[in-house]
Amino acid sequence: MACADEKSAVEFLEKQRWGDHPACPRCGDMDVYQMKDKEGKERQANFRWQGR
Repeated sequence: MACADEKSAVEFLEKQRWGDHPACPRCGDMDVYQMKDKEGKERQANFRWQGR
């Protein structure tokens, strides 16, 4: 499987890992968000999910 760019690859892997319901991999909490940079864009490197 090849992806056109990094964003497509991240979306593919997130979908494979969590499907339509992202959750904290540590505790299973479903109240999560994707970390963003100062301008509100998705981080392109070292992204992670964080539970609230």
